[in-house]
Amino acid sequence: MNPCPTALLAQTSESSFSLMESPWTIGILGAISVAIAVGAWLQTGHKYALVGMAAAAILTAAGIALERSVITEREAVEALLYQMAGELERNDYDAILAHLSPQNPDLQSRARAELDTHEFEEVTITRVHEVSVLPDHIPPKAVIRFNVKARGSLAHGYLEDRDAFRYVIFTLLKEGDAWRIVDYEHYPPQQSMMNDPLRFGEE
Repeated sequence: MNPCPTALLAQTSESSFSLMESPWTIGILGAISVAIAVGAWLQTGHKYALVGMAAAAILTAAGIALERSVITEREAVEALLYQMAGELERNDYDAILAHLSPQNPDLQSRARAELDTHEFEEVTITRVHEVSVLPDHIPPKAVIRFNVKARGSLAHGYLEDRDAFRYVIFTLLKEGDAWRIVDYEHYPPQQSMMNDPLRFGEE
């Protein structure tokens, strides 16, 4: 099974990380605020410092709770990746194809042709290199780059129990409330180490 996606996120291409995606940031800022309030109380003994300390602690707890309840677009894209890995492991190809944009029938046909030649036993996302989101693109656009390990056989029992390692790039557009894949590429895993710049954001 796949480990927690948050633990595998290596980097993002956006210039800053949203507070809603970083409970550590919220916790650290809250701890600093509490520490300042404690220091002020120790130096002055003023009751308002205690009030500030309590307020900082409450706001920190509330901020962490809010972070846990809000799913950002980046998190939604990454969650979709892990959902698809589970569907692929179950050989649920109809579910996989449902994540591809119906606006691109050629992509659906290509994916179906590739899937029909394999039977999977285990699918593991080994590393997520990047989750990039352009919310101002119309419609919103995302690119996710990752490495995957798949264990399985070719269809009809040929080459059983083989491990395959691939470096994969998904390009997605948001169609309604759902992220749909509009293009995908996969390469030997060594490609992920070349760090070729993505042509991201181009039409």
